[in-house]
Amino acid sequence: MKKYSYIFALCVAATLLFSCTKKEEAYIPGEPDQSSGYQVSFPEQKIVPSYEIDPSDPTASTVTITATRKNTTDAITVPIVIEQVPFDAPQVFQATDLVFEAGQETATFQVSFPDAEVGVEYTCHIMIDDPKYASMYASDSKPFASFTFLKVKWETIATGTLDSWWMEGLVPDVTLQHCETFPERYRFVDPFGYGVDLLFTTYGEEKEDEDGDKYYNCRVAPTFAYVHKSYGNVQFRDLGYWQGDDSLGSMNKYYPGDNYTVLNLQWYVSAGSFGWGPEKFVAD
Repeated sequence: MKKYSYIFALCVAATLLFSCTKKEEAYIPGEPDQSSGYQVSFPEQKIVPSYEIDPSDPTASTVTITATRKNTTDAITVPIVIEQVPFDAPQVFQATDLVFEAGQETATFQVSFPDAEVGVEYTCHIMIDDPKYASMYASDSKPFASFTFLKVKWETIATGTLDSWWMEGLVPDVTLQHCETFPERYRFVDPFGYGVDLLFTTYGEEKEDEDGDKYYNCRVAPTFAYVHKSYGNVQFRDLGYWQGDDSLGSMNKYYPGDNYTVLNLQWYVSAGSFGWGPEKFVAD
């Protein structure tokens, strides 16, 4: 009996020794890419169209996306998967085919969303999930991209003249618009000729001046205007933002009865201030 126990103990010891000295194979997660794969990817993962877009502009509801590939041998049509946020809303995104001609390294396709609802924020996630077309493991290959937008509707309520401190005189034919999506928002369309709108928001309760006319106080958030050749980015903001004093917003007034508006703005760069003065709008 002792002899058999001794032999059994030797067998157990030999087994343990073998298992401890056996070379372990390195674990590699996932599977290698297919050798014939095309490795299509998106150079930009965050596509940046205008976040707020005008639903009346037909070109604003289409985004062009660029894709590249490493294997350029064949002509291919790449299957695209699109996921939408919010998930429970009707699908609004429509994509054209992503087509590479033989030898072509870069191609584009379009994602359109003409039926997106006004006032609803959408995110579009674009993916290539077929390993035949996209690398699932290469660190320099990104088979996904996304963009986010919000449709905001504006209506023109007046045209008139801006008596501008910044422009040192009268600016004719300035358009004032009101936002139907966010009723507290108003904007002058490119009043300074930089391609930038002057957006202001009303706040608080309606007030009455000494003449009995009704008005709202307004704010103008810091806004990029243009690039100065010597000073860099030029911006404007109202005095409340400049001085860190919200009470100075009371100097800015919008009169809904006749659309008369006065906004006191400071113009500045990183090196300092250009000064400040009023922008007064009188409707025709």
